[in-house]
Amino acid sequence: MFERILVVCDGNICRSPTAAAMLQRDLPAGKTVTSAGLVALVDHDMDATAREVAAGHGLQCPPHSARKLTREMCREADMILVMENRQWDRLANLAPEASGKTFLLGKWHENQEIPDPYKRSREVYEQAYELMTQGVAAWTRRIG
Repeated sequence: MFERILVVCDGNICRSPTAAAMLQRDLPAGKTVTSAGLVALVDHDMDATAREVAAGHGLQCPPHSARKLTREMCREADMILVMENRQWDRLANLAPEASGKTFLLGKWHENQEIPDPYKRSREVYEQAYELMTQGVAAWTRRIG
């Protein structure tokens, strides 16, 4: 049912590529997980600290090139996961037809939002990573 999953954040350099790599690792083969950003830093690699934190937890993130979310990406996805409620709102404005298949990554943890760690302390990156780990685990149990 959910074969194409799109993970969305703001810049597409910290949270969404990390969560996408987690999902791709944890979901059965055959599912495609991609990421995009609402205000993406187009063509940028993952943030170095985000990549380091992931690697420190044993998650190898593939090469990355940030991309800006489009309506077409929303149409193609079977499910879209966002980090914050305001992203859900912006996505619904961009692609209203996708609002019914858009959910918070932290939905199963009382709709926990995952704050943006960009340009903040490593501790904030670690906290975001932990929240993403919890969200991914909950979604993997449901769609795996």
